[in-house]
Amino acid sequence: MKKLSLERLKDLFTWCSMQKDKEGRSLLERARDSLSSATYLKYTTKVEITENEEIHFYCDCPYLLNNPKQQKPCKHVIAKIIVEHADLLMAHSQKWREWLTPWLEKQKKLDEEVERLFRKARELDKPKDDLLKDFENF
Repeated sequence: MKKLSLERLKDLFTWCSMQKDKEGRSLLERARDSLSSATYLKYTTKVEITENEEIHFYCDCPYLLNNPKQQKPCKHVIAKIIVEHADLLMAHSQKWREWLTPWLEKQKKLDEEVERLFRKARELDKPKDDLLKDFENF
């Protein structure tokens, strides 16, 4: 596993926002897309944060596998850190807090809508497949 400090992750925000792909999207935008579509689950991605705030990460995506000396995380690792450790990022960095807050609010609304639909389905004894169709229309 590769590692970086949590302190360095704060600085990584700027690096992530400047790393552009061919279409001009930043690593942050691609990580957000990866979160939205859950493509970060496509690869084996591991993230551990130690007590002394070191972040150990691994991803078997081509970006990191083909660049063994690369010490900066890929979009899948950034997405995994956001999913599993958003509270830690927000506590340590104003930039991350500003960037994550709208996404977390949207996720909260989606979670609330899913819960509402599940309650409705239980009340109506509606099959889950029908419930998923309702959610797709949301």
